[in-house]
Formats: sequence, C-alpha cells, structure tokens
Amino acid sequence: HCSAVEKKRLTDQISNLKSLLEQRDSIAKSKLRNEKERSVFMMKTIDRLRSKIKRVEVQRKTDAKIIRNIAEESLTSLSIKRRDAIIAFQFREKNYQKNI
Repeated sequence: HCSAVEKKRLTDQISNLKSLLEQRDSIAKSKLRNEKERSVFMMKTIDRLRSKIKRVEVQRKTDAKIIRNIAEESLTSLSIKRRDAIIAFQFREKNYQKNI
C-alpha cells in the first residue's frame, strides 16, 4: 500500500541512519582506542618515573655512605693529627723541663 517513491524515501532514510550509526560507532571505538593508548602511555610513564625515583634514592643512599665515610676518615685523621700534636707538645714540654 506504499508508493514506490515513499519506499525509496524510507529506504534512503534507513540507510542514512545506518551510516550515521556506523560513523558514531567508529568514532566511539577510536576514542576508546585513544583512551586505552593514553592510559598505557601514562602507566609506562609512571613506571619510568618510579624507577628513576628508585635510582635516585639508591644513588642518594650511596652518596650519603660515601660522605659519611669521608667525614669519618677526616675526623680520624684530625684526631690522629691532634694526638700527634699533643704528644709533640708534651715531648717539647719534657725537654724544656729537663733543660731548665
């Protein structure tokens, strides 16, 4: 009971709607793909930053140990020099006492 013109118009409308739906579907899929890629990229970036932070922390601990060792060596050598100076002074005192 539909005329051929009406059938053609309805068919055209249906195919237009189908193509619109397919376009929206593909856009949605590509957005989803982009979101997935972005989240993967973010996760990789976060992992890289975490490993950098760990490396820096390890390096800082190593540096702290080195600095502590240097400080202890310096203190040791200072105390040895101080002791030597005291011994030398006492030695000079004794010699001075003897000479009087």
